Amino acid sequence: LRRHRDTDLAMVLSERVAANDVLEVITIVDAQGRLVATSQKQPHIGAFVGDIEEFRALESASAPRLHVGKARVTPFWTEAALPLTRRIRLADGSFGGLVMVLVRPGRFADFYDDAAVLPGDIFLLAGIDGIVRASEMANEQESHGEDLRGSALLTQHSLKANGVYQGSGHPDGQMRLQAYRSLPGYPLIAMVSSRESEVLAEYSHRRSLYYGGAVAATN
Repeated sequence: LRRHRDTDLAMVLSERVAANDVLEVITIVDAQGRLVATSQKQPHIGAFVGDIEEFRALESASAPRLHVGKARVTPFWTEAALPLTRRIRLADGSFGGLVMVLVRPGRFADFYDDAAVLPGDIFLLAGIDGIVRASEMANEQESHGEDLRGSALLTQHSLKANGVYQGSGHPDGQMRLQAYRSLPGYPLIAMVSSRESEVLAEYSHRRSLYYGGAVAATN
């Protein structure tokens, strides 16, 4: 953005959003917590927003590369969205503010349109804090905000970064195979939960054919 310092920064941010079908809002905040620019008209430039979760989280020099907040309504948009925020580092490494983009939670589940998932499969994206950022069950509405602290997923993740485990499924109570993976460089866990009966259906069908063939061969 340096090459645009003599132009309307808000217009530049608006153009970036218009050119990207994933982002809803881009916002820049300075080290004092004052709004520098946003692709939205509100709030007013210069407004103090240093009390938001992301500002406090990124002030520290040990802050993560990317902070993925909980889906919620922020001062920058009137709808619930996931705030993805990066720390601005000055030349000496000190805190220079932050850049935040807002993304609708459903964007993280859009791959359902193309992925080979079964009708009962569940996709879930959770933070390592245990709060769901986005989730979707095939053919149903997406959701977010569920608290998974103390769940089997968080327990398994604490033992192994990536894996598969068996467990009683939510929301239908059926036994499921839960495949999860940490996202390198991000404080997130992605999981796909499939009904065990569906996953093993093809195996069970083939086993029946093999047994039937074996019996027939012995007669």
